[in-house]
Amino acid sequence: VKSLCKAIRSHLPSFPKNRISYTVHGLSLLDCTDKPLLVDLVSAWVAEGPVRSTEVLHIVSGLARSGALDPALCDQIAACSLQCVPHFNVKSVAAILLTCAQSGCTHTEFLDSLGKAASLKISEFSTQDFCATSFAGAKLS
Repeated sequence: VKSLCKAIRSHLPSFPKNRISYTVHGLSLLDCTDKPLLVDLVSAWVAEGPVRSTEVLHIVSGLARSGALDPALCDQIAACSLQCVPHFNVKSVAAILLTCAQSGCTHTEFLDSLGKAASLKISEFSTQDFCATSFAGAKLS
C-alpha cells in the first residue's frame, strides 16, 4: 500500500480526475494510512466537482473509513456536491447523511437537501437506512 500511495503521490498533478473517487474508495479498503494523500486527492476532486452522484458516496465513505474526514473537508465536499443530491439512491442518502452528521458537517443547504431527499424516499428505506437516517437526524438536531 505504501508503494501504491507513493506512486499516486508522484503522479498527483496528472492524476485523472475521473478516477479520484474510485482511488479514494480503493485506498480506504486497503487501509491506507496516508491521510495527507487522501486529502490532496479529494482537494483535486473538489476543484473539479463530481461527474456522477456515486462519486460523492465513494469520497465521503472512503475518507470516513480512513479517518480523514473532518468537518471542514466534509463542508467542501458538500458544497461541490449539492447538485447531486436529487440523484442519490436510498442507500446513498442514508449513508451520506449519517457520515456527514458523524463528521460534524455544517453545510446546512446540503444537509437540508439530504433531509428532503430522505423524506421523499422514506417508503423505500430498509430498517438499516431508517436507523441510519434517524441517528443522523438526532445527531444534527
